[in-house]
Amino acid sequence: MQALPKIDPERVEAPQLRLLEGRNPALELGAGSLGAWILAFGTLSASGGHGLFLLVALTKLSKIPSLAEIGGPLHGAVVAWFVAAIPLALLALVLRRRFLRLPARGAWSLASACGALTLFAYFVYLRAIALG
Repeated sequence: MQALPKIDPERVEAPQLRLLEGRNPALELGAGSLGAWILAFGTLSASGGHGLFLLVALTKLSKIPSLAEIGGPLHGAVVAWFVAAIPLALLALVLRRRFLRLPARGAWSLASACGALTLFAYFVYLRAIALG
């Protein structure tokens, strides 16, 4: 067993630090886009969870309903968004590091688009259920 080195309190030196000129370490770690990734992954997960529920519910029927039975093209698009969000959420999880390397504006635009599509889809879906 190796003996621990003795520390001389009079000779303790400050740690050596490197200066990263022209680089922002917070941006390199993706701190600028982390909130955007959380928004995108969260909304895709919520949509994907409901999409999984719809996929199971619709495939348990004796026959898959037609577009007219679902409620028209808009409701069909909403169901398609929910189902498509399943692989998109998994893809967002796998590609997290790439997403965090995106410029902040691009990351927030992508996350906002996911959030807006999800909010619109839930609005149309709940309106169809409540008023349908």
